[in-house]
Amino acid sequence: MKTLKKADIINRNQIEQALTEKKILQLSDHPFVVKLKFAFQNTYNIYFIMEYMPGGELFHHIKTRKRFSEKTVQYYSSQVILALEYLHETLNIVYRDLKPENILMDSQGNIKLSDFGLAKSCAQSTYSFCGTPEYISPEIIKQQGHGKPVDFWTLGCFIYEMIDGRPPFQNTSRQGLYQDILENNIIYPKHFTETAKDLLTNLLVTDPNQRLTIKEIKKHQFYSLINWDYMMQKRYDAPIKPVLKDFGDTGYFEEASNKIQETPQNVKITQNDAFDGFTYRGVEITQVIKEEEEEDGKK
Repeated sequence: MKTLKKADIINRNQIEQALTEKKILQLSDHPFVVKLKFAFQNTYNIYFIMEYMPGGELFHHIKTRKRFSEKTVQYYSSQVILALEYLHETLNIVYRDLKPENILMDSQGNIKLSDFGLAKSCAQSTYSFCGTPEYISPEIIKQQGHGKPVDFWTLGCFIYEMIDGRPPFQNTSRQGLYQDILENNIIYPKHFTETAKDLLTNLLVTDPNQRLTIKEIKKHQFYSLINWDYMMQKRYDAPIKPVLKDFGDTGYFEEASNKIQETPQNVKITQNDAFDGFTYRGVEITQVIKEEEEEDGKK
């Protein structure tokens, strides 16, 4: 469950973002995008009830293993690529916040994109300064306007972090970090293969128009062993499978994230009107229980 305080949303002028996130989640129907089950509100908060992903964040699995094998990187990045392809070509959405913390793992070891708080329609270029600092693209820093290619930059950062255990750009100074990104100061340690380096150098390109497209990425030598239809159908065995006591096991989540912390803040009645129609019921609660029991039974 994701909880957002209405007062914070209003104070940060993020009402449109919250409603857009709900709309995207409501519309999404893809194997590698998290599903919205319910959305509701009370006087103080809005709530998103998503399908439960007991494997937790992919970030946890990267840190536990220090770094992934190239085969594991190919597997998980290919699922992300298929999700981005769906967002770009079917929903015409730019994701803008790809990072290991926003990728969740299911009980079978497959992953799904979550957290669409920064996602936006691709109808026209957008100029918002947003994203995770280490993953932020040159065009966002320059505030020149950005579109779908921003997701290919963050894809490159994501692939690099899986291979190395750290993002490609690191600096204790925010200004220094942005300068490194603008100057494309990337170091590839010895364990990066030539094929991986070729893919990354064609994703982490300063000029967004020169980055690989989805079609070009899927045809790259790095993914030569991936059958994209098989991957879409989840016909491969996942390289990582969470060890779970039961489907409700929360062992892969930080303790703090298991607690609902609600500090009521007053919201004016007129401001509450902005959230009219937020409630959404995707499925009956009995169906949710049935799906969870089926997942539990697969173990």
